[in-house]
Amino acid sequence: MSVPTEATALWAQSTVDARFDALPDSVVAQVKRNVLDACANAIAGSRADGIDGVHRLQNEFGGAPETLVLGFGDRLPAPAAAFMNGTMAHALDFDDTLDEGPTHVSSSVVPAALACAERRGGVGGQELITAIAYGEELMCRLALALEETPFITGWHPAATQGYFGSALAASKVLGLDETRTLDALGIAYSQSSGNTQCIMDGEGALSKRLQVGFAAQGGVLAALLAEKGLTGARKSLEGKYGLYNVYHRGLYDRSMVVDEIGERFELMGLSFKITPACRATQYFIDPALQLVRDHGITPDRIAAIRLFVPNEEFFLTAPLDIRRTPRQTVHAQFSAIYTVAVSVLRGNPTIGNFTPDGITDPEVLAMTSRISASPDPALAAAFAEGNMLGSSGGYANHPAVEITTVDGAVHTSRPLVNGAKGGPDNPVGWTELADKFRDCAQNAAVPVDERAVERVISVVADLENVRDVAEVIDALTAASGAVTVQ
Repeated sequence: MSVPTEATALWAQSTVDARFDALPDSVVAQVKRNVLDACANAIAGSRADGIDGVHRLQNEFGGAPETLVLGFGDRLPAPAAAFMNGTMAHALDFDDTLDEGPTHVSSSVVPAALACAERRGGVGGQELITAIAYGEELMCRLALALEETPFITGWHPAATQGYFGSALAASKVLGLDETRTLDALGIAYSQSSGNTQCIMDGEGALSKRLQVGFAAQGGVLAALLAEKGLTGARKSLEGKYGLYNVYHRGLYDRSMVVDEIGERFELMGLSFKITPACRATQYFIDPALQLVRDHGITPDRIAAIRLFVPNEEFFLTAPLDIRRTPRQTVHAQFSAIYTVAVSVLRGNPTIGNFTPDGITDPEVLAMTSRISASPDPALAAAFAEGNMLGSSGGYANHPAVEITTVDGAVHTSRPLVNGAKGGPDNPVGWTELADKFRDCAQNAAVPVDERAVERVISVVADLENVRDVAEVIDALTAASGAVTVQ
């Protein structure tokens, strides 16, 4: 009886053999959306809390100015730039999400691929798309295969799996052979880490955004080290002490990881955010807005709002005082209470609602005091199985929000059968993502010329026909301004 080829080797071989012409048109279109969205999030994230300090520190370290830092316009060594861009792309929690995973994907893979493309030079748009497609697909498969959610294991999959996706994409961009790609994945595993404690118990630590940056940096570093001949573990996914056995107690579906590589693309299930907050908050925002619209409820008529959650310790509603009265941006980003309050008052939350001034808005805080959370046993079961989001269970079958008006009327939301806005069953299109890019550019650390913004949108839309990714980098450089670090 033959022994199945270990998953890491299968992915290394499949990625080296991958060709652009074999990618479905839908995947090409999805990757272009992912690139535009990741760059938009990084540019806007350049003004997020703590980013200025990270940027100054990286410049203090110095090094070859080889790769663009989005939003700032300067250049750093490839791993450092990937770290900056990955951290910024995740900083506003505006990055794409695999609802069924759950994990964030493009915020680590795209910065890693762009950094290696600029460092190498002469990389075509089709090469970049193929590399990103396989790096992101690996991340999606790794997440979907898990039989326990991150809320049970404590690992932050956008980080732990981001090292692998970034390393695979970086290896493909650099043109590494199968052996070197396998080494890069092994070196990535040696660095892989990241936890969810930073968002639990109301901690709101800025290290959450750093973890994704570390993954982007680690992927680039792994590929570059492998290129120089450094070796890594060859069975980093399924070995005795590989990722799944060490981090996840062997609880995973192998078929999800290895079946139909290059034929079935789970990255088509990615959701694009329209709110700069935890993706799960959209599952409360949408029903709240639906109730307000359907029943003509004005803010002054709201007596109370109840959110249905899996348990009393649900991270988007507990601790209650932090979720009602955020002390810092991260508290608000992970608060269903805060985001629903903003929604019924102003509509879908925007970047401005998560600034220091935004999170202290007296009108919003007055509304949060009227919002509570109630555990729902049906949601608890879906939460434990990891299918609370998306269209397979949880809020697809159960209401999320109840609004009581001052006259005593009680209005309960309908289940989100098609998922929350931005998901594959309730999508946003290229036009909406282009508008998001324009809005994000207005929040860059350095003012951006409108013509430069439109140039980026145009070039990325035609990415498969770009002969040299330098054209994309040039457009992004112009859309990132230029800053002198003191």
